[in-house]
Amino acid sequence: MKASALLISRYIGCLRSGIIEANEACPVILNAYCDVNLAELATRQLLAEKMENELKMSASQQETFLKDFSWLLLKQEMERKLVETTVSASIVSISSVNEVPRLFRRTNRGVPTKRSDYVENILAPIAALKTDVLNIHLGDLWESVGPKISSQVLLR
Repeated sequence: MKASALLISRYIGCLRSGIIEANEACPVILNAYCDVNLAELATRQLLAEKMENELKMSASQQETFLKDFSWLLLKQEMERKLVETTVSASIVSISSVNEVPRLFRRTNRGVPTKRSDYVENILAPIAALKTDVLNIHLGDLWESVGPKISSQVLLR
């Protein structure tokens, strides 16, 4: 338990200090998120056993008490950082969108017949994150961050 807490605090320290490059941030955050889930599960299980065996608490009393050990704020901060990192990676290609009309204005060039690379470049970081999240079986994390990423990219 102590080792898990130490690892998680190191992940968070690295993310806050900027030691981790932007392109490496998502895998590190995902690893930290998994570790937080594991630590939360272990903490809840340990406390539940203690409450049941030593304190003789009822199931409802245990659940009320264990709500404080959900580590929700930490998970929300990691989700926010995932959204921020992914949107930042996508935004670089969004500037190309404004250049497309200029390429065809008053040039007598034909209308584009194939898609431009900027579309794939915008979506690549989002698709990579979704694949990584789903590969480690964190569908609930994607359900949380996916819509936030999409809405922020669309607003740009």
